[in-house]
Amino acid sequence: MRIETGDIANCYTRKKIISRLIGKLTKSEFSHTAIFIRIGNKLMVADAQKDGFQIRSFNTWQKDYGYKYLLLRSKDLDKNDIIDNIYKYIGTTPYDFYSLLVRQPIKLIKLWVNNTFKSNLKVWNNKGEKESKKMYCSEVVAKVINAPNYYEMTPQDLVDYQLRNGFKKVN
Repeated sequence: MRIETGDIANCYTRKKIISRLIGKLTKSEFSHTAIFIRIGNKLMVADAQKDGFQIRSFNTWQKDYGYKYLLLRSKDLDKNDIIDNIYKYIGTTPYDFYSLLVRQPIKLIKLWVNNTFKSNLKVWNNKGEKESKKMYCSEVVAKVINAPNYYEMTPQDLVDYQLRNGFKKVN
């Protein structure tokens, strides 16, 4: 298997407490999302960690984080657009801890209320100006691939989006 620019790693691991917490908060087996980019012959990974959205070598990423992942690819994505979008957000997009730890749990509570009591609560409020430049991993990858409503995507939401939109598993 050759990993290509634009392939998305939908990651799962339960080794680290933050991964377990993200999985619980988002009700998902997936706790992280990254996107691959080839620079020459070198495989790199662009993802959001506590230092924001950065590019790392694949070997360093694997060594530091040890993720297992479901790799999905779209034949419809333009690799040049992906590269341009990755570089647009690298180093300028801080990690959004607030949305992950506050906004996502509120979203889940509102979904539960809506489902349990047949309510019609607005599930997601757009970020305010202060939060608009911050993103966590699945949001920034969704933005890189121009997915609609990128600002509300959990790792599981992004997997669901990919599967609904013709992304195929890479073996």
